[in-house]
Amino acid sequence: MLESVVPTVNPGAEAEIRAEMERILRSHTFVHSHRIRRFLQFVVEEALRDRQHRLKEYVIGMEVFGRDESFDPRVDSIVRVEARRLRSKLEEYYAGNGEPSGAAALRICMRKGSYVPLFEPCLSAQRSGSSAALRQTRHSANQESYTAYLQGLRGWRDLTADCFPSSAAHFSRAVELDPEYAAAWAALAEALTAGSVLEGNRSGEVSARARHAAQKALELNDAAAESHVAMGLVRSFFEWNWTEGDRELGIALRLDPANAGARVWYGLQLACRGRRDRAHTELGEAERLDPVSLPVHLAQGWIAVNEGDYGEASRRFRLIARMQPDSPWAWIGLGLCCAAQGLWREATAHFLNASQTMRNRPFLNGCLGYCYAKSGRVEEARSLLARLQETGESAVSRAAIHAGLGESARAFACLQEAALVRESSLPLLIAGPEFDALRNERPYAALQAVMGLAAPVASAA
Repeated sequence: MLESVVPTVNPGAEAEIRAEMERILRSHTFVHSHRIRRFLQFVVEEALRDRQHRLKEYVIGMEVFGRDESFDPRVDSIVRVEARRLRSKLEEYYAGNGEPSGAAALRICMRKGSYVPLFEPCLSAQRSGSSAALRQTRHSANQESYTAYLQGLRGWRDLTADCFPSSAAHFSRAVELDPEYAAAWAALAEALTAGSVLEGNRSGEVSARARHAAQKALELNDAAAESHVAMGLVRSFFEWNWTEGDRELGIALRLDPANAGARVWYGLQLACRGRRDRAHTELGEAERLDPVSLPVHLAQGWIAVNEGDYGEASRRFRLIARMQPDSPWAWIGLGLCCAAQGLWREATAHFLNASQTMRNRPFLNGCLGYCYAKSGRVEEARSLLARLQETGESAVSRAAIHAGLGESARAFACLQEAALVRESSLPLLIAGPEFDALRNERPYAALQAVMGLAAPVASAA
């Protein structure tokens, strides 16, 4: 008997998935296959409840096929055999049924080697247009505008020193030249969000621009995945409306399941909400779709640091360094990895390397100040703290330095300031190991509530 758990997908997507499952179960392909019906129901229900970790051979053998605790999958192959049958039945169903009435918005699939179901969109010509039409949305009749758009894309996806402000400038130029260019408006919102979240810039300075850009993208083309990604980022990281952000990102992935960038953002959004299994699933799929994407490896490494998997984190950041030697984000990532392990001298060296090309960035100053404080270089830590206070930037970074100095009350005061002004970096950065000592304090739970996050996102460090 499945326990009653609130589903973690948005209600609209859940309803579509359940409706499609019922259509499958009623079909002539499945109606007499009782074992396969139970198998499909079980894996879909577990996935809807964010319990993919239970979709293992041993659990399925007992829950679906009635095996007892002595069940040994190495000896009894029933799960593997029935999984092959289920994949075959699903292929038969879609080959024979397809979308006869146009009612199905998605398909339920099973990949070889996995018992976790995939929910893939059925993009009919009526719903989203042809692939050629989708490609056309990323172009502009104004060649100069299109060139600026491409320059912006390359900049921030290469993770160079000034990638986010430089890319935002290119996208701004693109929409100035062609105000009807939906893809450029969406990319502008994405670049503004990325810069605000990852570099620790004050949200108030960019949130209005990002919101305007996302709204323009949706008004101009609500059938493009990029438009919904843009609005999903605004809803999530600027407004902290995680449910609406989840809905918009879900729409984007139904429109374009091969959009690796959307999956990266969705993975980070899920990680902020503490849904790490699903975050890993999305990021793994993003890497499968685009294995050379630097943002994919940056996101994977960032989450690995917060989970205490330092070997994996180091591998990801060194891979970025090999693929893009000019990227300061490789040094920043390695610095985070060393700092989480208490290797202050090594961490400081990495952050200083990054600062050669990224000077006076709030997030980087916070990292350096934290390492200085933890390694006993108190004067240097306070100097960076004073610089951040003078500019009024990044209360989260100031909180990190206070935490390094052991000043928990001041750290919480800065975090509360960040929550008050809705600094977009707060939900992501607060999961870092520099705030481990604060996690069991009562003000921390209050911060989580303000951010709309029900439970603390714990670090394994």
